[in-house]
Amino acid sequence: MADQFTDLELEQKLGELKAREDSTDDNLFLAIKDINSLFIVDGIIGRGKFGEVYAAQRKSDDLNIALKVLDPATWGKGENSAVKDLDLTSREVRSWQAVNGSAYFPQLYGAYSVRNQLGSKNYIALERIKGKTLAQCLEDRIKEGRAYNLEEAREIVLEVAKGLKVIHSLGYLHRDISDTNIMLDDCGKVKITDIGGMKEIDEKAMHSTNIHTPGYAALETLVGDYSEQSDIYALGYLYKQGELCS
Repeated sequence: MADQFTDLELEQKLGELKAREDSTDDNLFLAIKDINSLFIVDGIIGRGKFGEVYAAQRKSDDLNIALKVLDPATWGKGENSAVKDLDLTSREVRSWQAVNGSAYFPQLYGAYSVRNQLGSKNYIALERIKGKTLAQCLEDRIKEGRAYNLEEAREIVLEVAKGLKVIHSLGYLHRDISDTNIMLDDCGKVKITDIGGMKEIDEKAMHSTNIHTPGYAALETLVGDYSEQSDIYALGYLYKQGELCS
């Protein structure tokens, strides 16, 4: 996996993204009858704004994965709920497809749809990162009385910035950078793990529903205005105000 896409890889990625704009949302998911036919699903390992994440194992090759459950029943409220559900689930899959192949994000292994008389659920199979969120790492270090030093903090922030560069170069905004959406694996490598709120950089994304973590939000995002600068602001907060270093 590459840290940054080469010019040729970026051109190919942008071409793929453009082609996917013309594909139907149904093509994003592999329709199956039962998720348990493909995976052994264990306990929950995380919760985000758009779903729950479970530890799972792929039956075909025993690969350990993180299985994210996107449950429309928990989102659609009021008018046009079906449209909102489809938009949210499809958008998240497209976001993972966009960054797939970059070392700063978990790898995407597949997206699945289960629909039956009880309703519908969509699943995303992702690389399971062995490590902790940056928030957990900070909490552990504070308990131990050893905050990150300036050099360590700069290295973490630089790696997150490189991940944001990937997102922005593909024409997207992250919109929710925070210490809970960043993981450090067992080797200390940075992974940006929650991209459910990612949207394309266009007028609609720059004036859209609020998605942010309190404290990390630039003032303009409180009224739904987002830009690349809002992502950079959140990164700055992580460094200066988020107790990343003493």
